[in-house]
Amino acid sequence: ASNLTVKQAADAVITDLMPIIHAGGVDLYVAGHWHYYESLWPSAVGKTGIGGGILEKNFLNPNVTVHVTSGNGGPPGADNFNEDCKDKKDCGSIPATRSQSVNFGYGRLIAHNSTHLQFLQIRNNDSVVEDDWVIEQWSHGPRGDSPW
Repeated sequence: ASNLTVKQAADAVITDLMPIIHAGGVDLYVAGHWHYYESLWPSAVGKTGIGGGILEKNFLNPNVTVHVTSGNGGPPGADNFNEDCKDKKDCGSIPATRSQSVNFGYGRLIAHNSTHLQFLQIRNNDSVVEDDWVIEQWSHGPRGDSPW
């Protein structure tokens, strides 16, 4: 499977992995690979790797897994959110994009207690916090009906 295109790999995550993650009640899915930072609002299931539309613009008891890409720790260089574009209308962001950055940085995850999980994205060169948000989840565990 190492010969998949980026789009094929992203689509495989949606069709193969996300139903398992959703059914298990996973609150947060953090990935790397792309050399940038992007956080998404809780969003509907999409048919492709770009996902679906925004369900809500908050993190209060989301009924779906929240997604983050934090993969720009340092060189060789930043990606630009346009790597997999075929058309200008497909470039730059996806429907549920909340925050983006191409600055070198790292993510910090803080579990304050059983209901509050904080994510911070921090720049390497000056320690500025570029993004800071909290998932407040009062009910954990397997979810009911799968949207897949």
